[in-house]
Amino acid sequence: MIRHVIISTALFAFETVVGLGLLGMGIGFVMMIVALASAIGSSGQRGHHLGVAVIYAALCASTMGVILSNWRMAQHRATPVIAAPRAGFTLVGRRYGYIADRPQLYFPAMFHGIVAYDFPTHGWRTNE
Repeated sequence: MIRHVIISTALFAFETVVGLGLLGMGIGFVMMIVALASAIGSSGQRGHHLGVAVIYAALCASTMGVILSNWRMAQHRATPVIAAPRAGFTLVGRRYGYIADRPQLYFPAMFHGIVAYDFPTHGWRTNE
């Protein structure tokens, strides 16, 4: 049973670092079904197989929990970014824009043309 704990822990750690989610849930679900079927088929090792099923059910639940937590965190952190293009905080221009080729958030400014926040360098630039 220790082997299954190590496998499920390694899968969960991999899923958390990489951020996919499908691998851990898929393997966890399949292994849980196989272990439950084995528990039904064998009376001598039923407890062992049920324990393995619980381990992989926990892998599925943990992976789903991380996916949902990441989803909620991304939505929460995106709120200011979504609100920014509609904010209209400048006197000259009433909107922000976004350049996807080189991730920049920009707005028009007097005497400078455009002022942009450059995400890769974490700095403000003008087109002067």
